Amino acid sequence: MTAKPIVVQVVLDKPLAQGFDYLWDIEKLGIEPALGQIVELPFGRSKAIGIVIKVSTHSDFEIEKLKSV
Repeated sequence: MTAKPIVVQVVLDKPLAQGFDYLWDIEKLGIEPALGQIVELPFGRSKAIGIVIKVSTHSDFEIEKLKSV
């Protein structure tokens, strides 16, 4: 049985009105996600700093299209 992916919702230090969903790979990162955790992630063609505001196994977007933290 395949484990459900962990999805984190992240807000960025940019003037945007929404959070963004990203995949969290425990094997790659070595830790579980935590609310308030600061993360570096891909955003467009660059990297951005964000804060985890939600941890879930569900996204309103296709899981296959989400980028990883």
